[in-house]
Amino acid sequence: MPVKVSFMPPGFVGSLSVIGVGRCRLSETITVPGSTSASALSGEIVLVCSTEANAVVVAHGITPDAAATNSTPLTTAGYALEPLHTTAIPLVVGDRVNIKAFV
Repeated sequence: MPVKVSFMPPGFVGSLSVIGVGRCRLSETITVPGSTSASALSGEIVLVCSTEANAVVVAHGITPDAAATNSTPLTTAGYALEPLHTTAIPLVVGDRVNIKAFV
């Protein structure tokens, strides 16, 4: 099953300035294992929606590697995303997202 990765700026809802998501700039459907071809613009977040029946690991960076156990200047360490779950991840300019099977 694939994982959907959507790039967007954070948004604000109503006069309360509740943080939400802005308009989606682009979405990619990633087959696990895989990486996005797009990279983040300034201030963007990604919504990662896993349709996988098993947990996956996610990392982001200039050259992301979800199998990494330590953060480097090029990648975060891989972190688990539970099955059938969506999470928001803040990125820095140029970050891409890598997803692998949880082992």
